[in-house]
Amino acid sequence: MSTVFGAHIITAEADLASGYPEIIVMIHDSEDGEAIPVANYPLSDGDDPGDLLWEHGWRTFDDPSQVETVEIGYDIVTVEPADYEQIVQDVTLARERAQTEYERQDTAWREIIRHAMHDGASATALAEVAKISRERIYQILDGRR
Repeated sequence: MSTVFGAHIITAEADLASGYPEIIVMIHDSEDGEAIPVANYPLSDGDDPGDLLWEHGWRTFDDPSQVETVEIGYDIVTVEPADYEQIVQDVTLARERAQTEYERQDTAWREIIRHAMHDGASATALAEVAKISRERIYQILDGRR
């Protein structure tokens, strides 16, 4: 298996940035062509992408003449892990934040379903828009996981 890490550097000039420039490091698997995002790092004005990658445990391979330009403000450079502890620490923090946000959203989702049912909303209509069964609506109403 041949695995390549690519840092997708998306600056404010890229249409894709939508006001949120960042670097997304991805694993590119040559066997199936799948690209999996591993980490992302916000990119501020004045940040040097190479320095930012280094601070987060990545070493760049490409010299500026070998950088793949996707569009204006969007480049891909080849990187490799230089400090696995730093990378794992960053990815763990991102995972913890995502889990916290998921739990917050899940609690909000359950609470609005309970509130809607207490106010007489249709279990069938709620089940359809929530993409769950009517039975599940009643489980949520009763406080069951």
